[in-house]
Amino acid sequence: MLISKQAQTDCHPNNPCLAWTITPTLTIGPLDKGWSDERDDFQRTTRFLRNLRRHQQDESKRRILQNHRKIVLKDTYHEFGEERGFFAIHNGVQGLSPLTGIISLDASSNTGPWRMGEFDCGYFLLYALSFLTPNLRELDCSAAFTRHGMLLDCLRQWTHLQKITWNYIPKREGIQLDGSNFLLASVRSNLREVIMDNAYFVCESSAETERMNAQSNDESDASVSEEYIFHRCFHKNDSQLERLSIRNATPISQNMLMKFVRNAPLTLTWFRSDLSPTNMDTLRSERPGIEFVN
Repeated sequence: MLISKQAQTDCHPNNPCLAWTITPTLTIGPLDKGWSDERDDFQRTTRFLRNLRRHQQDESKRRILQNHRKIVLKDTYHEFGEERGFFAIHNGVQGLSPLTGIISLDASSNTGPWRMGEFDCGYFLLYALSFLTPNLRELDCSAAFTRHGMLLDCLRQWTHLQKITWNYIPKREGIQLDGSNFLLASVRSNLREVIMDNAYFVCESSAETERMNAQSNDESDASVSEEYIFHRCFHKNDSQLERLSIRNATPISQNMLMKFVRNAPLTLTWFRSDLSPTNMDTLRSERPGIEFVN
């Protein structure tokens, strides 16, 4: 690649007009089709862990790995998805040095179908990485085949997570609209931002849906006033949530959105949803500290 002298001068790190935001990123994915052999386990998770162990034995390579801040999983479905055995993963991560510099993991570019009853979509690779990235702060798992159980398994290790993005949550995952089964309590306490656009949520019954949809000023009516979307996940008095996006979420009504805002955590400063302009104007007077966007 050729760069002119003027461009090199303009792009110099000491140029006060430029803000450098380069993030050292480690991309994990299969080899090019021309080099990959489906009969070989070269790209499978245990082989990946062995290769990582070999790299960590080299001082210079270990320093390079520790300098990375982000991991991107790209098309790991086919190459990593068929392996079985939790014991193999636990044995594989033993003795490996944690990648303490990794604070962000993006699994949203993975591709592949969802199949009933099988551990696919790079499950074991993601599970292994959860043990190796203890300082993870941001996770994007927006893929059509991300499974709720898989996510919970990983979140047991990612207790410092501050931002999670999981768009396009399908109905089959059964994420409760009250938030009761969405995240582990150890993770919820640290979360600052949650993005769940184009998500499908479920209720246990139509009666629960009606209670969440009902508006009431009667504080004694606990069945109405105390039930609103995500009330078991992002409670007004014990959540640190600052930003929430549930745009194009199903089945969430205008009443549900307004009721949530009126009971939202005191720390909430940004809310993106399908609130109508009229309802946003109403809520701005009630919660002036929140920025409402569509």
